[in-house]
Amino acid sequence: MKKEDVKQLLEVRKLLEIGVASLAAEKRTEADLERIHAALKEMGSIETDGELGEKADFAFHLALADASQNELLKHLMNHVSSLLLETMRETRKIWLFSKKTSVQRLYEEHERIYKAVASQDGAQAETAMLAHLTNVEDVLSGYFEENVQ
Repeated sequence: MKKEDVKQLLEVRKLLEIGVASLAAEKRTEADLERIHAALKEMGSIETDGELGEKADFAFHLALADASQNELLKHLMNHVSSLLLETMRETRKIWLFSKKTSVQRLYEEHERIYKAVASQDGAQAETAMLAHLTNVEDVLSGYFEENVQ
């Protein structure tokens, strides 16, 4: 993806996913929480298979959208899903292989989101999602500055 495409997608993700996290905290059911936790658990158990890690990461974010109980938000997330998956794949490669962070740090960021949703703390869910997406943005910005003129 081009730098501008990634920048725009991250802007969309912030707008969508911060709201999704807040609504998920407010409206999630126990079944939603189980799906979110299952994706998180899968993320935590994967250390070498990047593709599975991406799929678990993606499943986590889609499970949050489902937990929002908002059909339009779910539709929007599904509409940008192929772009999301592509950016997650690229972000994980850049992030992990450039030693900017570890699988553990990614897991911990997602775990903070999960815990906020589980405790039905919308404000904390927003804060955790913003921190996660800001970290993604920082890593990608650094990569593009170093590698793209």
